[in-house]
Amino acid sequence: MTQCSILHAKGERVDKDGLGQAMSLLTTTSPNQLLLASLDAAFGQLAQNGCSMIEAALEKADVMRTMLAKADSLKLLDCPQLFDKTKVTVNCRYAGITGFEAADRLRAKGFAAELADRYNVLFLVSYADDIDKIKNCAQALIDIAGKKTRINLPTAPPLPENIAVMTPREVFYSKKETVSLRFAKGRIAAQEMTFYPPGVPAVLPGELIGRELIDYCLHYLKEKNTSEEKYIDVVKNV
Repeated sequence: MTQCSILHAKGERVDKDGLGQAMSLLTTTSPNQLLLASLDAAFGQLAQNGCSMIEAALEKADVMRTMLAKADSLKLLDCPQLFDKTKVTVNCRYAGITGFEAADRLRAKGFAAELADRYNVLFLVSYADDIDKIKNCAQALIDIAGKKTRINLPTAPPLPENIAVMTPREVFYSKKETVSLRFAKGRIAAQEMTFYPPGVPAVLPGELIGRELIDYCLHYLKEKNTSEEKYIDVVKNV
C-alpha cells in the first residue's frame, strides 16, 4: 500500500544508531497492521517472482521507449547506467507543448502519467501494465506531439531567494489570516507553498513575500493551467 515504505541500509556508510534515532522521531509504536501486512506480502511476492516481474517491467518499458524514440518532436531521457529503466521520461519542448499540457491531453484520452513538469512527462511502467495499453499510450503521446516545431516555450522566472523575518515558532504562535496571493506583497508567510515537481518550497513560514515570489507562483500556476484564485495564509498585521 502506498502509505508505507521500506528503508534499506547496507554496509557502514550509514550510522545505524543515528538512523534508528531518526526513525524513532517519525514512527509509532502502534503501526497500522494492514500496512505492515502489505509490506510482508510485497516481500513474499518479490521472493517468489521478483526476477520475472522486473524482467516484464523492463521489457514493457523498452517497448514504450522504442516507440517514443521514433518521434522527432519528442526527446527521451537516455542514460541507462544512471537511472531506473522502468521510468520513461519524455521531453516535450520540441513539440511546442509543456509537460503539463501533454499530461492533461493524455488524461483526456484515458492515460495517466506519473508526473509532469514544464518540459517533461514521466511514465512509471510496472510488470502489471498491459502491453497494448502501453503501446496505445505511447501512440497517443506521439499524436499529441505532432511534428517537430521551432516554438520556444517561455522561460520560467528563477526561484526567488526569500528573506526570513520571523522564526517558524514565532509564526506558529501568531495570529493569521488568509489573503489572495496576488495581493500578498510585503506580508509574512504563515505556511509553506510548494509546487510538485520540483518539490522545492517556494516560501516557508516566516519569510517575507516579495514581488518575485508572487510572479514565480503565478507563472507556475498558469503553466499548470490553473485559473482559480490562489490564497495563502499570512501573519496577521497587528
